[in-house]
Amino acid sequence: MRTLRGPATRWAGLGAALALTIGGWLLWASAVPYGEAPDEPSHVEVAQFIAAHGRLPVFGPTADAYTRLDQVGIPIEPHALAPPLPYLVGAGLIRLLGLPAEAAMRVATLLAALAAVAGTYALVRRLLPRAPALAGPVAALLATVPQVSFQGAVANSDIY
Repeated sequence: MRTLRGPATRWAGLGAALALTIGGWLLWASAVPYGEAPDEPSHVEVAQFIAAHGRLPVFGPTADAYTRLDQVGIPIEPHALAPPLPYLVGAGLIRLLGLPAEAAMRVATLLAALAAVAGTYALVRRLLPRAPALAGPVAALLATVPQVSFQGAVANSDIY
């Protein structure tokens, strides 16, 4: 029996792990309607603000209003105070590709999940050079963790 060697086999494990990531994204994104994931609309609002104004929101009493209220009217820490990378990526997808804000943020989280899986693959290959075949299964394991695939399919900053 002939075994495959070379660049094709080196990247087969990564390709399979990335395909699992996209499959999980499709399942979760189609099963969870927009706005049903925790804090999803408020994450999208920050990306929309950045896309519309071309800058990060400013927080303060006389600045951009981003304080949210919970169900009983208590102020909650705004997502505008969170690290900006997810919102910058979402805003970029809104402006550059013309995607609707909800879709842009969900695609942005998919990109972050794909980066995490690819990074895991590269890390395992780097740390275990004598066992490169482990990289694909480890990356695939990350891709199939339910919380990772869920966070990679809904608008949020947690997957970053």
